[in-house]
Amino acid sequence: MRLHFRNIRVFLISLFAIVALCGCDQADEKFKSYSVGFSTPNVKVWVSSAYLDQHIGILGGSIKGAWGEGGAFNSVSDAPMPHEVYVNWEEDKTKLRYEAKVNLVDDLAKRARKLPPVRFNVSQSTSKDIFLIIGMSKDGKVTVWLSNTAYATGMTGRVLEVIGEAQGTLTKDVTPYYPSSKTQR
Repeated sequence: MRLHFRNIRVFLISLFAIVALCGCDQADEKFKSYSVGFSTPNVKVWVSSAYLDQHIGILGGSIKGAWGEGGAFNSVSDAPMPHEVYVNWEEDKTKLRYEAKVNLVDDLAKRARKLPPVRFNVSQSTSKDIFLIIGMSKDGKVTVWLSNTAYATGMTGRVLEVIGEAQGTLTKDVTPYYPSSKTQR
């Protein structure tokens, strides 16, 4: 009987070790909330559609701002960090329409969990938030950043880290219902 319990104990310890090793990648762990917004290098664009992992739609519309500074934010709740971002937009001045699929870094969830808080200069209070900022340039390049705040003005400790880049392709699709298969990987 004693040998039987020892085998069970060895089995349980081995099983626990395997589960612990397999479970250390928390890439699909759900986050309570994070924000997703858009950025442009001081050009006006119209974002027709944007998706995280082809199933979380992000509202767009008319966007104009500073590169790396976010605007028009959407809140995403109870969802994992995305693996890819799809965006379809039109540059206002040239009327060129682009679409792009951006693959994001594999350890995005880990990086998001490690973001430090920012300190507001006037109140000295701190805030610990997660922002994904999707930047679209007039030449069709897309840059996606991970940040702990939407903008840098009036605070210290901002993190702005590139987590994905892609070159968009010209398209005639105004508003695809979902990301097309022809987008660049």
